[in-house]
Amino acid sequence: MQKILEVKWELDNITGKGYSMGQDSLNDQIIFPGFQLDQFEKELKTFFKNKSTISNLDIYYFTIMKEHLPKHTNELLKKWQNEEILTVIEIAKNKLARKNSFYISYDYFKTNIPKVNFSLK
Repeated sequence: MQKILEVKWELDNITGKGYSMGQDSLNDQIIFPGFQLDQFEKELKTFFKNKSTISNLDIYYFTIMKEHLPKHTNELLKKWQNEEILTVIEIAKNKLARKNSFYISYDYFKTNIPKVNFSLK
């Protein structure tokens, strides 16, 4: 599924719909820059509010189900980490993970073993 989403986002980097509407798409980019990512950020924050902790596997699955790419999620997680509203705990060591260590990809998801837990302040 991630490969399909990658192609859709490559064809339409504003909304990820998988098609370009020509000039209208350019106008949308000028009028609503980052709109799709802003909406996804709100949805991801709501997802966090519904749980006390979330694993990297949970976030990867949520990202794909919302038709976004892991790079979109990583961008938001980096932003939140820099704003100091995101805590990332490495499960195996039960301590803070290295900065920008999110493990949001299919390679980690397919193991079905969570590496980190996240919490949002």
